[in-house]
Amino acid sequence: MRFMAGGRRTTEDNFVNQESYNEIECSYTVVPEKPEKEMVQLATYGQDSRGLRKSGRMISPKEERSRLLLELFLENQVMQARQVKEEVQYNDTPQPRESSYAGANHNTREIVLDIANFISQKGFVYSNEDVFNFYLALKTKPFLILTGISGTGKTKLAKLFAEAVGATVENGRFKMISVRPEWKDSSELFGYKNQNRVFVPGQLTSVIMEAIKLENRNKPYFVCLDDMNLAKVEDYLSHYLSLIESREFKGRDIITDRLFPENSLEEGFLYNNLYLPDNLYLIGTVNMDSEDNNLSRKVLDRANVIELSQVNLQQLNFSRYTTSSLEIENDFLKTRFLHITDAIEQDRTYVEYINEKIIAVNNILKKGNRAFGYRVRDEIIFYMLENKISGIIENENAAFDYAIMQKILPSIKGKDSKFKYVLIELYNLFNPTRQISAASNYADDAERFADYARYKKSARKIAEMLNR
Repeated sequence: MRFMAGGRRTTEDNFVNQESYNEIECSYTVVPEKPEKEMVQLATYGQDSRGLRKSGRMISPKEERSRLLLELFLENQVMQARQVKEEVQYNDTPQPRESSYAGANHNTREIVLDIANFISQKGFVYSNEDVFNFYLALKTKPFLILTGISGTGKTKLAKLFAEAVGATVENGRFKMISVRPEWKDSSELFGYKNQNRVFVPGQLTSVIMEAIKLENRNKPYFVCLDDMNLAKVEDYLSHYLSLIESREFKGRDIITDRLFPENSLEEGFLYNNLYLPDNLYLIGTVNMDSEDNNLSRKVLDRANVIELSQVNLQQLNFSRYTTSSLEIENDFLKTRFLHITDAIEQDRTYVEYINEKIIAVNNILKKGNRAFGYRVRDEIIFYMLENKISGIIENENAAFDYAIMQKILPSIKGKDSKFKYVLIELYNLFNPTRQISAASNYADDAERFADYARYKKSARKIAEMLNR
């Protein structure tokens, strides 16, 4: 008996996916006692560590062909997934990799400049430092959020950056997922069981299935959650937020807790042992045209939040250089640090130096009950250390300015008088040569003096907050 296993039914005996199919051969014997149901008994199909599988299974082809054939197809894939798990996922022994464009003989800064030129030649205006920051944010943690008014190119930046490093819609390594207002849980992203108790994978799970394959493990995959604040983010993304905090090193790889709890799916099922692979990058976009569905502290603390609100309509000069997309390996984007101890082991002196800067900021925020915790501290240190290692943003103050903008300021909200004094003191820390005072016209002064600040972007943002 030979079947084509895939997605939709085309004839009584064939099931063909619109894009691809796999042939499945299985032998069987007719069960004469049940002619009215055309029962057949499958012979052995497939083998794994638990022995032979599917031996003696009786089915009714007319009634159950679609479900069971798909199951046969998936079980074949399970064995492949287990092989990947054995060879790659839990391999604690570091293995050499072939050098790539992003290898040791290439300068990281030059590569990211090529990425910036690729984006510019497509007609989009971002400063080189903004692209450097985008790269460093992804390198620090594979989850970032782009915010700003409509039309500032948030979605396009995510797509073009992915394209620049070789991940496109066409090769299946870039996926756009449009968030819907009716999303109330994670089923659209991760999957659910339908009324027949058959598991239907979500959009994110389908990407993970590709990214986790052995041949794809060092290729970056990107998912863009477009308009992610159209629904309440904690409702549909809470599972992802928990998983990304469970990341741990396993040899050369980074793995997380399983996507699905043990025993929640049938034993041996294809999706049972999935986790968030370290070559998957999630980028969300948020339109800030209204106050609807503002991001919570839980979400903000777990992401780098990059604001794209500056629009230069006079800019009509774009890169004249023709830059092709690059085939970048995932090592170029994968983080070096998951825990503060990783960073201390790399460079204790620098970690202590940056930590003192962070403490100075947090001491001011404590006065308004807006202090942050270890997660924010650690990720700022990781960001600064990644920048020091790569030398991408050459001015250290400029790098720390970006870190403040995307890890600290997005979470500072309020309208009480205490909030105002916290902002003023924070501004004065960032701009020690041009102090402002609550007794003066502090909002106008803050805007006027921002160019003198040590951290200019952060000073301008605080001036904007004081003017609200």
